[in-house]
Amino acid sequence: MTNPPENPYEQPNPFAQQPPQQPYQQPYPASASGPLPPQPTGEFNVMGLVALICGIIAIGVSWVPFLGWFGMLPALAAVGFGIAGVAAQRYRGNRSLAIAGLILGGVGFIFCLILPIFTGAWFVFDQVISYDSSLGL
Repeated sequence: MTNPPENPYEQPNPFAQQPPQQPYQQPYPASASGPLPPQPTGEFNVMGLVALICGIIAIGVSWVPFLGWFGMLPALAAVGFGIAGVAAQRYRGNRSLAIAGLILGGVGFIFCLILPIFTGAWFVFDQVISYDSSLGL
């Protein structure tokens, strides 16, 4: 049986010695049952940056009438550097520039196939219409 307290209305003494507590214990490490997420190492992904720059150049060049086809070279370079940048940084976690360059390279390649046709046709038809209007037809 437990003993009842001497005085149930007595306040505890804040200066009384506290019982010893267990020291803080570190949590157990994660199990090795699954792959660990990639940890950034602080390295800069140069191939990803080159892919991003080439993709931006490819999209910009694709809008030039009759010369947009030349944007395919930087678009293909962006796709190549993007794939290489993703593969090189696969386990390091610094893949965002390479993925962005890869996407811009693919979009730039599609733009280089389609936009020169439309911008060239727009340029030619604009010249034809202005020529017809100058003749008074």
